[in-house]
Amino acid sequence: PWSNPKSFSSGNGIVEIIDQSGTSEDLPTNAVYAYSMTQQIYTAEEIGQWGTIYSLAFYSNSNAIRDLDIYMTHTNKTDFSSGNDWVTVTTADLVYSGSVSFTGDAWTRIDFSTPFFYNGTDNVVIVVDDNSMHTNDDFKCRYFNTSYQSLYIYSSSTNHDPTNPGGYTGSRLSQKNWIQLGFLPVCNKPSHFKISHINQNSASLSWTEN
Repeated sequence: PWSNPKSFSSGNGIVEIIDQSGTSEDLPTNAVYAYSMTQQIYTAEEIGQWGTIYSLAFYSNSNAIRDLDIYMTHTNKTDFSSGNDWVTVTTADLVYSGSVSFTGDAWTRIDFSTPFFYNGTDNVVIVVDDNSMHTNDDFKCRYFNTSYQSLYIYSSSTNHDPTNPGGYTGSRLSQKNWIQLGFLPVCNKPSHFKISHINQNSASLSWTEN
């Protein structure tokens, strides 16, 4: 059992949340089935900073191509209480939609089409909706053990709707994926901002960079 995941900031804007691990066929997607949906909670303590997240990466054990919709949203949940305890997302929470080519024994980075602004205090739910309509056998990604911070469901015929998940009964997992979050650089606010020489057509601005 590993209860204290390690969060590393690489210094180039990448926050890596990992621990000792196994590999899971259920997270972030179960590619043995045509469709699946997963939700995973990552805490503010694990993420360790605020700012704009522009990418997400998973570490997979094999090659696979999956068609994914990825959503991110803030939450006050720390765990999932049951198989019906889904977080409902909206289309405004969609950060990526498209094909993802996973590479075996490596990080696969997914660059968001819509960056997600993380407030630094709430927890975050990452929702992966797999709409692939085909299977990839033996596709797994690395995970670490935790409390019930993951929820998943899969099907050969039902394409799940993360914006209306109330009718689905999934399964909880006491595991979640290794991830890397890509943050845009945070610029400190300038100080001593001044406006002078104001006239009808112009003004002079000055400040001190920080």
